[in-house]
Amino acid sequence: MAENLADRARARLAALTVRRDAIGDGLAAARAEVDRRHPDPASVPPENWATELGATQHVAIARAALASIRADQDRIRAALAEVDNPADTATFEAQLRDALIADAELRVRLREATERAGLANSTVAEWSALVGRAATAVGVAESEVAEAARRQADADALRTALGQPPLDTVVGDAAAVDRAAAADRLAELLPDELRDRALARAAEAEAVGAAAADAEAAADASRSALQATAHPLAAASDEAERAFLRALADLRRYAATASAELATARAALAGVAALPDLSTAQQEALDPANRTEAVAAAAAEGALAAAVAALSAAQRAVDDATVAALLADPDADPLQDAGVKGALQTRDGPAIQGPLATARENYDDDARTALDEWEVEVPDRLWRAAVAFAASTSALDRLADQAARDALVSDLDSTGDALANAQDARAEQVRRDLAVGAALAPRAGAVAALRATQSDRAGQYVRGDGPGGRTTAQL
Repeated sequence: MAENLADRARARLAALTVRRDAIGDGLAAARAEVDRRHPDPASVPPENWATELGATQHVAIARAALASIRADQDRIRAALAEVDNPADTATFEAQLRDALIADAELRVRLREATERAGLANSTVAEWSALVGRAATAVGVAESEVAEAARRQADADALRTALGQPPLDTVVGDAAAVDRAAAADRLAELLPDELRDRALARAAEAEAVGAAAADAEAAADASRSALQATAHPLAAASDEAERAFLRALADLRRYAATASAELATARAALAGVAALPDLSTAQQEALDPANRTEAVAAAAAEGALAAAVAALSAAQRAVDDATVAALLADPDADPLQDAGVKGALQTRDGPAIQGPLATARENYDDDARTALDEWEVEVPDRLWRAAVAFAASTSALDRLADQAARDALVSDLDSTGDALANAQDARAEQVRRDLAVGAALAPRAGAVAALRATQSDRAGQYVRGDGPGGRTTAQL
C-alpha cells in the first residue's frame, strides 16, 4: 500500500517549520545583541562591556570613555605647561603616563566594540535573509500539503471507484463479450486478403501512435537527464511529479472511460454482426479469384509495411544514440560515437535495407493500382465495419487485461512513493541549506568587521596597546 502523500507533505512542513522558528529565534537573539540596553552603563567596568552591554551601547560607551580620557590628557598637558615647580612636573608626568596607558587600552576596547557592532549588524542582516528564505520555503511546503491532499483524495477516490459498479466487473465483462458473430459476418462479406490487410493496417496505425508516445517519453527522459546534471534534486523531484501525474491521469482516464468503451465495443460488434448482404455484383467485384494481381499486391504491401516499421525502429535507435552521445559530451561529434556508429550501421545494413528494397520493388505502381482497384469496390459501410471491428476488439483486449488494470494502480502507488521520496530529499536539502546558513550566520560579518579595523589592529598589536593589542574576547 502506497504511503499517504498528504501525510508525507505534512511531515516535511513540520520539519521545515521547526527550522523556520529556530531561524526566527536566531534573528531575535541577533537583534537583542545589537539593541540590548543596560540601564546604567557607567556602572559597568570596561572588562564587562562586551557581556553586559548591547553592541550599539558598547560602541557608544567606549567612544565616550576614550573621549573622556583624552580630555584628561589635554587637561594634564595644560597643567604641565603651567608648572613652575619640578616636583609638580613629576606628578603630572605620572598622571599623563597613566592616561596614555588607559588611552591605549580604550582604543583596543573601542576597536573591540566596533568589530562587535559590525559583526552583530551583519549577523542581523544574515538572519533576516534566512528568515525570508525560510518563510518562502514554508509557503512552498504549505502549498505542497494542499496539493498533496488533493492528489491523495483523487487517488483514493479512483481506487474506491475501481471496486464499485460498474468498474468492478469491467475486466470480466470485457472478456465475456462474444466477438464471434461479428468476426464471422465480416469474414462472410470481406475477402480474407482484404480483411486481413485491413485489420493489420489498424494494428500498424496503433503501432505508429505507440511509437510516437515512446519517442515522446524518450525525449522527456533525455531532458530530465540533462536537467539532472545541473540540478539533480530538483530534476528528480520534477520528473517524479510528472510520472505521478501521468499515472494519476491514466487511472482517471480508465475510470472515466472504461464502462463507456465496453458499451461502445458491444454496440459496434452488434452492428458488424448485423451487416446486410452484398449484392451479386458487389460479390463478383470482390471475388479474389478475379483479383490475382491484387491478392499478390496485398501481400506485398504487408511486407513493405513490416520493412518500413523496421526502418523506423532503426532510425529511432539512431536518434536515441545521438541524444545519448550529446548528453555524454556536448562538444564532440556524435557521428564519431561508437553507439551512433553502431546504430547507423544497423539502419543502413542489409538486415534493414535488403527487405526494404525488395518490398519496395515488389509493391510497385502496378501492384498499388491493382490493390486500389480492388479496394475501391468495397462498400464504405464495410470499411467502416472493419474499422469498428478492429477498434472494438482492441478495446476489449485492453479492458479484459487484468494485469494491465492492476498496473494502473501499482504505477500510481509506486510513482506516488517515488514522488514523496524525491520531495523529501529536496526538502531535506532546503532544510540543510537553512541549517548551514544559521550555523554560519554568526560568522557572516566577521571578515568584513575585522577588515574594517585592520589598520587600527595592526598599530595596536605593534604598539602593544592594552594586553598586546588584543581584545578581551581574543584573550
